Amino acid sequence: MKTKGKQLGKQLRKGIHGKRVDFVEHHVEDGLHIGIRFTDKTYLSMRFSTQIVRESAELLDVRTGNIHKVFFRR
Repeated sequence: MKTKGKQLGKQLRKGIHGKRVDFVEHHVEDGLHIGIRFTDKTYLSMRFSTQIVRESAELLDVRTGNIHKVFFRR
């Protein structure tokens, strides 16, 4: 059984395989956006959402590496 990610990857490869790249651009605005412009004047746009999840918050001594206080651990 194929996963959606693998199916999407195959479709993407079939759609752009052999194309020559004109330029690549990126920017961050409510996630990551990557754009690839090809010499045939087509443009592949990919957007990635970002999610920040707090894993831990600790106060450490830089010299020794000892933990002075643990504020949060997931």
